[in-house]
Amino acid sequence: MNPVVRFIQQIAYRAALILLLFSGTAAFTHTAAQSIMSAKNVGLSGSGMAYLSGPVATFGNPANLMLSSPQNNFFLTVGTSAASFNPVIPSASVADQINNYVHTYQPYKYGSALLSTNERHNLLDMHYGDKRLLSSHQQQADILLAGALWRKENHSISIGLRARYGSSIQVGRGWYDSDFIKKKSHGIRDFSLIQQRSERYELAIGYAQELTFINGLLPGTNKLYIGITPKIIIAGPYFNAQYDARSLHENDKAIQPIEAKFANEFHLQSSGRYSRAIQQYRQYGWPQRSIDTHLSNGYSFKPTGYGLGFDFGLNFLIPLDNNIAEGNDKSIRVGLSLNDIGAIRYHEDPLRINFSPDTSMTFQQSSVNRVFTGSAGQYLSFLDHASSLPNPILEPAPPSGDSYTSLLPASVNAGILLDMKVIKLMGELDIGLDHTAFTSKDLKMHLGMEVHPIRQIPVRLGTTLSKNKPFELGLGTGLETKYWDFNLATAFFFQSNSPKAFLAGGAFGGIQFHF
Repeated sequence: MNPVVRFIQQIAYRAALILLLFSGTAAFTHTAAQSIMSAKNVGLSGSGMAYLSGPVATFGNPANLMLSSPQNNFFLTVGTSAASFNPVIPSASVADQINNYVHTYQPYKYGSALLSTNERHNLLDMHYGDKRLLSSHQQQADILLAGALWRKENHSISIGLRARYGSSIQVGRGWYDSDFIKKKSHGIRDFSLIQQRSERYELAIGYAQELTFINGLLPGTNKLYIGITPKIIIAGPYFNAQYDARSLHENDKAIQPIEAKFANEFHLQSSGRYSRAIQQYRQYGWPQRSIDTHLSNGYSFKPTGYGLGFDFGLNFLIPLDNNIAEGNDKSIRVGLSLNDIGAIRYHEDPLRINFSPDTSMTFQQSSVNRVFTGSAGQYLSFLDHASSLPNPILEPAPPSGDSYTSLLPASVNAGILLDMKVIKLMGELDIGLDHTAFTSKDLKMHLGMEVHPIRQIPVRLGTTLSKNKPFELGLGTGLETKYWDFNLATAFFFQSNSPKAFLAGGAFGGIQFHF
């Protein structure tokens, strides 16, 4: 074997080893939603960035458009859908978990999400252990309505249309716990309340090719692929509210003061029906009436903004037997992608409220008797019931109604795949450039494997490990024939304080045809 090829392979093997060893530090990472959700990726627990091919790669790593089998020239995917959910109070019942997902997407109803004493203790133990002040939860749905891929010898072209919905919430411990948590020189009671909700359609055209110039400089049969996916985005109603608020006092946490220093800052951006609900609430002060008037139970997508973006990807394929003519022999793949680079301009009922950092003395707010689940409009009701805290939405200063621009949920992803034909081992590291409905700024790690006990039936297994988060497990399978594929997957998480497994997500692979 050529010494240069041997050296590159050694580097790739070491990269794989480092990625696996990184699982030892995965306890310091946090989970967030995947850049592309599909039945394969849910089963692999999000570790398929260097592996996923076909039309679905249009929205993940567009360089992978070149990884489809050269035996086929055309691929068509219809109806691929996936959903994930990390609820505040999970249920071991699959039916209840699905109902929780639906209710969280729908408008908030007064009197729902009530919190019993036992549920309060479980909630604090589950999400705020080790004196943590903030908990995070995400909900997402991803539907590839249709996608097509044309594969040529040295390049590939794809087109895809997908719908996305995401909701992310971060809730301070102080809403549920009246105690001050000792941090350094003072006690803190965190009342932060952060939520992002977004839904959109994306029309993308992907292009990938082999870098023949670079490959000509590399000995052996190594291949370097590059891909890019420009896309047009039609954005629906948008909600982004960040209330950073804390009560502070200098005494021992066991001493509950009547009054305490309160530091807070608030920023809100919204569009469409969310803006109309906020404006009615500001005018009349009745949150539930505003929710009932402007937020409906049924799905109703109305554009409130338009944007442009792109995804960029690389994939370096190193064969282990100097033969990749069939595209499925032993190899190592190293991938890198940048996703969702771009912005959206919101113009339909745009609304912005900014409350500068402020410090005052306030009476102590009693702990709430309901859970903040992130239902549509619940943000208004939650702040309205906090009678002892300043409500920044009701500040007399008029909000801005000018159009504004919001960045896409950009992320950086790096993955590696060891393909030994009988088994595929893979891992991925990714990080969002900001906290959004779809991404997190916390580094996260995914590990997965795929085996074929029967040639046409794959079995997929994956996990995501993270600090202070439930252990996640993905399971998937399918049927792969000469002309079509079908895949299914589900995901579970296991709380450390419960012997039960909770449904965290599911995916329906639709049907992919290839000719």
